[in-house]
Amino acid sequence: MLSDKAAVSLSEIEQLVSIARRQLLVLGNIQGASVALNQAVELLEQTDDPGLLQVKVAIEKDLAELNALPEVDIIKTAISLDSVINSVDILPTLADRDVQTDTTLAELGHEKSAQTPEAPRTIEPIAHNANVWQAMKSAVFVFFSTAWEDIKGLVEITHIDHPEALMISGQQAQDLRNALRLSLLNARLSLLSRHGELLASDLKRSRSLLLTYFDPRNAQVARAVSLLENIGSMQVSITPPELQNSTSAIRLFKAGQRSKS
Repeated sequence: MLSDKAAVSLSEIEQLVSIARRQLLVLGNIQGASVALNQAVELLEQTDDPGLLQVKVAIEKDLAELNALPEVDIIKTAISLDSVINSVDILPTLADRDVQTDTTLAELGHEKSAQTPEAPRTIEPIAHNANVWQAMKSAVFVFFSTAWEDIKGLVEITHIDHPEALMISGQQAQDLRNALRLSLLNARLSLLSRHGELLASDLKRSRSLLLTYFDPRNAQVARAVSLLENIGSMQVSITPPELQNSTSAIRLFKAGQRSKS
């Protein structure tokens, strides 16, 4: 028969190992499982039963295997992802902002001139015996050349990779936000379940929506894109250990005690 102290210790150890397994296999919570196993080791340090000391050695092996896994704070990462989800309704789209000038035709003309300089135009003086028609053509050419230089300074050019993003309606913008929110929620579920492939797909879709339809110059949009990139670089897809050393040691200990009774 087990002594009262040994029986209580074994019952507590079994419960802690069961909690650790549930944290790993159901929640993917490595930190929670590690805490439970550490508590089991602390309890076993209080006993002098040789069989329970063997259980302690087995639990320490599983604990070392847990500690060797990549450290990813899933809960903290999910909270960061929640902040992006909660900001979807206020992220400005490209259609919301005033288009800012990237360059002008005049600047483009200056760049072209810098690359291939042209000889300055000069207007030859009209001789007294020159053809009147040629003189009129020269005057008109000079007039329109001067006017074109002035017009080029008034025309603005903005480079947009996806011009259709500037023409979405109010309802389309709301549908777009709903699609982004749904994609981010799917990413959150994939993160909590540690499904790396699904998470990568959800993050890629979310980033594509942000980069295509939302204003990349806005600080909140830039922060959201950066956060998704950071999450995508994490190694969240791992195979959690099943704590076979601990469960086998407990099973053997109980079998040994039954054979003695």
